Amino acid sequence: MVNKPPQVSFHDRYYYSGLDSKIYESIETRLYFHNVKNLRDVSFFSMILGGLFCALIAVKFVPAYMLPPYFFLAVVSLLYFIIAKTTIMEHMKLGRFLLYAFITLLLLFSDLIGIKYVIKGSLAVFFNVLIVFLPIIYVDAPRRTLPLIIINMLIFDALALFHQSGIICNTNIINSTTFGLLSIYCNFKITSKLVKQFAYEKQIEHEKNYDGLTKVYTKKCSEEMIANALSNKEKGTLIILDIDHFKLCNDTFGHIYGDQVLEKVAETLKKQFRSDDIVGRFGGDEFIVYLHHCSIQTAKRKADHYLKNLPDYFEKDRPVTCSMGIAEVTSFPTDFESLVKKADQALYLAKANGRGQACIFHES
Repeated sequence: MVNKPPQVSFHDRYYYSGLDSKIYESIETRLYFHNVKNLRDVSFFSMILGGLFCALIAVKFVPAYMLPPYFFLAVVSLLYFIIAKTTIMEHMKLGRFLLYAFITLLLLFSDLIGIKYVIKGSLAVFFNVLIVFLPIIYVDAPRRTLPLIIINMLIFDALALFHQSGIICNTNIINSTTFGLLSIYCNFKITSKLVKQFAYEKQIEHEKNYDGLTKVYTKKCSEEMIANALSNKEKGTLIILDIDHFKLCNDTFGHIYGDQVLEKVAETLKKQFRSDDIVGRFGGDEFIVYLHHCSIQTAKRKADHYLKNLPDYFEKDRPVTCSMGIAEVTSFPTDFESLVKKADQALYLAKANGRGQACIFHES
């Protein structure tokens, strides 16, 4: 078990250098949904805030000139809150665009309320400080959020120049730049920490589900996946494979070569069968393969083809052969244990008939 998170190398433009593509995709996806969820929470409270101010304006508790920005905030927040559970979740490309659009509109509200609609003389710190908390509520790679922060700083400064003058204007620009730099720093630190956390969790998950030597599914993981397919009444065919005379191979050529044989058998199984088929190490020198929506005739053909080509992957003076037992899911309800028992009986028959062959389970 790894006791510390893996070191994730940092690059000026990319946080994900040094990670393999699968971990990269996982982190990208997790960060995306993390952002969607956090912004949905923010939009809920923004909607309440906008609605509350609109109500206060209606009863003339707050001046009427404050209506446009808070009505704008309430409407935008309501729209995001509605689509966050549908469009954004189902269509990532469109969803990411909407995500950034909402952030941009939220920051624009911050700028307007901070410059134009506050009491005269205010330094607009209260609302523009939102930029500092942006990385906390919305975490993504800095290469994506940096443009938003910089654009917001420029918009804020432009509004300050047009709306105010003198020392207050200068102070606003200084505050905007300071908060922007703080925001960039927070973004880098928080995103870096999250990426390392996700990479660590991904590594732990990988170690739990995959056999360390052969890189195929563990017995427990493959069993759970096959049992889940059966519970969903998904038909398929199960193959149990056993390496012939593996103990003799270990005793004759050593355990290092035995490990190499296990690795090669696992590698060839993954090549032979489809990427969505379940290939796992069932224990010792036994492997298990579950072929989704595959007839027993097709499975037998694939098994024979595999057994025929397997010796080509090994040296001629160190031949390796395997025996296979095949069982088909014919009816429901059925469970993993009964299916394995049938395949195991067919495997026993293959060994009894001379090994190096695949046998099909028959009820007789």
